[in-house]
Amino acid sequence: TGEDFRCSQGSSFPQKTVYELLEEGNRTWKYYYNDSAWVSFVEFFDTPRGQRGMETYDKFYEACESGKLPSFSFLLPRQGTNETTGDGSNDDHPCHDVALGEKLLKDTYEAIRASPAWNRTLLVVTYDDSGGFYDHAPLVTGVPAPDDIPSCSTKTDYTL
Repeated sequence: TGEDFRCSQGSSFPQKTVYELLEEGNRTWKYYYNDSAWVSFVEFFDTPRGQRGMETYDKFYEACESGKLPSFSFLLPRQGTNETTGDGSNDDHPCHDVALGEKLLKDTYEAIRASPAWNRTLLVVTYDDSGGFYDHAPLVTGVPAPDDIPSCSTKTDYTL
């Protein structure tokens, strides 16, 4: 995922983010998060433009109810335990309770289905890690980066 992406202090990605490209295409977007906006690996979210696009998950449900979803909604599950409520991770990472992740997915689907925007909404669910219950086949061996710069870390706590 986004952890330890920088091999040297001060390095960054030169590419535009998908959020910047959406704005250039006159598309609206929001990045909805559960308890904390875990986006430190994307410097764009440290800018005023990035901050304007961030909302809590309850705002997603409100947008569904009003039928005023942006053109693109990015949803971030809870990736740790909420210290105030005690709610657990609902991100479907290995070792987390998959029932919480499935409930989040169900609640998200139901909110979209009940929305006036239902007929013009597409829900796509993706996972960014290997080794979870969603993998149906082992991953292929990775290839070296084209710039020949070695990865910062090849460690993973996932097994296939």
